[in-house]
Amino acid sequence: HLSDSHLGYRQYGLIERERDLYACFEEVIAKAVEEHVDVVVHSGDLFHSPNPPPQAYRSALRALKTLKERGIPFLYVMGQHDKPKTQALAPTSILEDLGLLIHVSDEPYVNGDYSVIGLDYMRRQALKEKIQALRPLTKKSVLAMHVLLKEVSPLGDISIQELPKGFTYYALGDYHIFKTFKVHGSLAVYPGSSEVISKAS
Repeated sequence: HLSDSHLGYRQYGLIERERDLYACFEEVIAKAVEEHVDVVVHSGDLFHSPNPPPQAYRSALRALKTLKERGIPFLYVMGQHDKPKTQALAPTSILEDLGLLIHVSDEPYVNGDYSVIGLDYMRRQALKEKIQALRPLTKKSVLAMHVLLKEVSPLGDISIQELPKGFTYYALGDYHIFKTFKVHGSLAVYPGSSEVISKAS
């Protein structure tokens, strides 16, 4: 589980920082391959902008191609940074068309006794309506969401108790610092950004 890679972000206006983000993302993917994981779940903001630079696409393509060659699916939900402001296509659509990414907000991923259901970033009211309808599909079911919880920020959209019950694991994104919670007898995790781009206050 990873999140908030923000590929293409040129922190402080430095190309070196942009390259750091690519290197860290590629390192995380290499580690996933080394550990022989079954799937990689990314809970949003793969890119920093809905119009990422070519070098951001190149980094994503290289890393995700490595996963595909090893038969490891890359499951993904969209964060607010990935979402176009208009009806334009999201940058992740190209990766999806190439078979490098599975957008689990469109259709859940099911493999035997485990599944991954996703929910893209959305505004508070729409989010509250959507989560009420979410139900696990299998015995082991993961919910991937790009959401800011009230427990990590006063600007949060929902509280942790509003997460739907019955999931084995809650793969969260949008908060850039590693944080875990116990909820409904399961674990909810913010993995933090792949590379440090914000700090705890």
